[in-house]
Amino acid sequence: MKLVVLSDIHIDLPVEDQKYPDNLARLETAIDRINTAYSEADLVVIAGDLVDRGRFAAPYEALREALESLSPRHALTIGNHDDRDTFCRVFGQAHCDENGFIQSAHNLDGTHVLVLDSATDA
Repeated sequence: MKLVVLSDIHIDLPVEDQKYPDNLARLETAIDRINTAYSEADLVVIAGDLVDRGRFAAPYEALREALESLSPRHALTIGNHDDRDTFCRVFGQAHCDENGFIQSAHNLDGTHVLVLDSATDA
């Protein structure tokens, strides 16, 4: 079993002042590398913080677009910088469990991988 894990990518677009202007480019570079060197990975886990300011849809839209070129299947979850409602508006319910959390379970050749939502609601 081969897992690739990315975390705290903090996509930040110029919706306000950018703290992390290069993170989208860094993610695209990581995706290219994964597609080249780890295309046979069983799962790519991308853990929160997916964006830096979750109240804005634009960073999630940029993330969704970037992930379209990722070859291995992937699972997303959110962190404290993310906003569950904004994430769901952009990504739909595909990454949500029956209770609305952004989490999933994967059986990879008999090994169970849990990707858990660690965001808390204020």
